[in-house]
Amino acid sequence: MTVVVTHTIPADSSFSSTGAAAWNADHALSGVGTMAEQNANSVAVTGGAIDNTTVGATTPAAGTFTTLTATTAGTTTAKVWSNTGTSPIADLELQRGTTSTWGGDAFTDYRLRASGGNFILQSQNNTTSVLDLLTVDETNNAIKFSPVGVEQMRVTRTASAVNYVQVTGAATGSDPVISTQGSDADRNLRLTAKGTGQVITTSSFLAHVSATNYVQLSGGASSVAVTALGASANVDVALTPKGTGNVRFGTYTADMTLVVQGYITIKDSGGTVRKLAVIA
Repeated sequence: MTVVVTHTIPADSSFSSTGAAAWNADHALSGVGTMAEQNANSVAVTGGAIDNTTVGATTPAAGTFTTLTATTAGTTTAKVWSNTGTSPIADLELQRGTTSTWGGDAFTDYRLRASGGNFILQSQNNTTSVLDLLTVDETNNAIKFSPVGVEQMRVTRTASAVNYVQVTGAATGSDPVISTQGSDADRNLRLTAKGTGQVITTSSFLAHVSATNYVQLSGGASSVAVTALGASANVDVALTPKGTGNVRFGTYTADMTLVVQGYITIKDSGGTVRKLAVIA
């Protein structure tokens, strides 16, 4: 880099005392002091600040930062830009502030937004394998969870939804909970299999465990069981048909020669004790 020193010409064009004083005075230097005058391929900035200047506006390149902070009045915004087209387009924006530029709503939490297209969180375990971990799919209105790159769960959008499913963990000695939540006071939780598939549990099924007494459905090698459980010492199991329907069980065989050996006590739908004959 060439440095030019401009001296003040002595008034008497000599090295007299007057000329010497002028020669030793402050002089103007050109060729140093501004980034524009430095070597464009080797600019070193140590300390100081670069204000009101877009870095990489003409020819974008990679940058490495220990801390990157972008601030505007009332908000904190960091943007990733792509130079597609004639002007930069914000592809990814991280923002925190009291007034959002995204619709004008006020917020104080952090928000990450993708401008157009899907938002995909990926993991790269080597130089050739990139795995999608989470995808916000705008086309299908869904969030896809894909550990190790294979989709395992999907949450889809219902435009008018007021109820939702909540999954809650638990501490030692307590059970995790999948529950229905939302503005409705009473709402079912529906588990639906695909096609002709079934909803299957791998252990006993307990129904209405929040009640004093409840029922347990259990499978087995040679039989299945419907069992009453709960706090009460004695609990009936009621099989109640709808309307004029009846409870069906067993196979009837007509034989008047058999002798009654005893009976089994049950209750009818009205709670009246009945005795079913037992024959040899």
